[in-house]
Amino acid sequence: MLGIGAVLAILFMGAVIAAGFAYSSLTRSLPSVDLLPILLDRSSGLLLEPTRLYDRAGQTVLLALENPGIPRRFLAADPGEPDHFDPLLIQYTISMLDPGFWQHPGFLWDHLTDPQPQTIPETLVQSLLLENEAPGLRRSLRMRLLASQAVSRYGRIRVLEWYLNSQSFGHLAYGADAAARLYLDRSAADLSLAEVALILAVREAPALNPLDAPAAAIENQQDILRRLLDLHLISTADYRNARAEKLDLRVALQPANPPAPAFTALVLDQLANRLGSQQVERGGLEIITTLDIDLQRQTNCTLKIQQARLQSVMPDTSGCEAARLLPTLLLEPVSADLSGSAVILDPSTGQVLAYAGDNGSTRQPGSILTPFVAVAAFARGMSPATLTWDIPGTLPASLDWLYKPDQYHGPVRLRNAIANGYLTPLTDLLLELGSHSVWRTAETLGLTGLSLSLIHISEPTRPY
Repeated sequence: MLGIGAVLAILFMGAVIAAGFAYSSLTRSLPSVDLLPILLDRSSGLLLEPTRLYDRAGQTVLLALENPGIPRRFLAADPGEPDHFDPLLIQYTISMLDPGFWQHPGFLWDHLTDPQPQTIPETLVQSLLLENEAPGLRRSLRMRLLASQAVSRYGRIRVLEWYLNSQSFGHLAYGADAAARLYLDRSAADLSLAEVALILAVREAPALNPLDAPAAAIENQQDILRRLLDLHLISTADYRNARAEKLDLRVALQPANPPAPAFTALVLDQLANRLGSQQVERGGLEIITTLDIDLQRQTNCTLKIQQARLQSVMPDTSGCEAARLLPTLLLEPVSADLSGSAVILDPSTGQVLAYAGDNGSTRQPGSILTPFVAVAAFARGMSPATLTWDIPGTLPASLDWLYKPDQYHGPVRLRNAIANGYLTPLTDLLLELGSHSVWRTAETLGLTGLSLSLIHISEPTRPY
């Protein structure tokens, strides 16, 4: 008996130690529920402000991720508060999403290892505290632990308020009140049964909202009403009246006009890769970018003026000092379907100071790739002093459309050919090195997608 007791004691101690190690691993770097009031305090919560992108000085807002005219407001669950949610919205949210909300400790024991949140507290902590964690058993257990902590520390009413004021309802609408104002042009404090069903439908499928997919949104709203009827939460008469109610939905929003749309699109893409798009769109972030707003404005107006000149139009250049640097000679008119882009970098840091135009179309790279021809030449033993020839007859006849210099310069050093943009010797050098080797050199320096060559040809034979 003593031996058996000793063995059981050892096994018990081993189990305790193993459980301690498992709990330590589970809670390592676990986010604190203390972050929830910081994010969602009704007066100073970070998520009550949208994410904003600023210029490098932090003074000019380049873009705010919000719907213009739709402020983020915090509404209470208590109908005795001045600003509160409609009681129907609260009642049906709990009945449909989490019927045991008032009884369970924040999670359901029979769904302990389920990778998806099953309760309102679980949904809250998963979206705000564990969004960037990879799905799996560890995240499932951590989510239930945080949900229990949130309910225990702050109570169910506060958790419910945080849920309704933070969840995504599509089209940059976060919180049920923002959704009601965006889609119905009214507060979430006063909603009909049909309007409550629409808000619940959009919460289930934020992408199928009335602005982006109106037909699908109405179809989902009708489905919510049928489910409420099947659960005996509404009467048949209420169901028929709500189903027949015609909702006055918004059909369009005035688009924002940011000063640097191409630049902000690149910034948002980088932020989404680093933080996740949901975290960026949810709000509370202030992003200082590298953009010089004064340089950006000068770049914008200079680009427009140059496009007008290429179409034989003499635009007004007042207020655009940089346009004075453009050549005054009007060129032969070009097609009216004209677009252009410009980028200005700080060569010492690589920071983008100005970015104008669009970044969604493919264009010929032109002479911007000539330095890579020189780098490839340097890698093969040439130097900046290498002699090249800027003379007629070295380019194929098919490339006459590309480059027709007014004069040739005879023998020139490679450094001078690059500095002055003499395409004849550089193209001759490209043919000598081989375009594929030049592209491989450019890719090692960070350029990708070089499907178009410098001179729009494959690998020709030398013309002499």
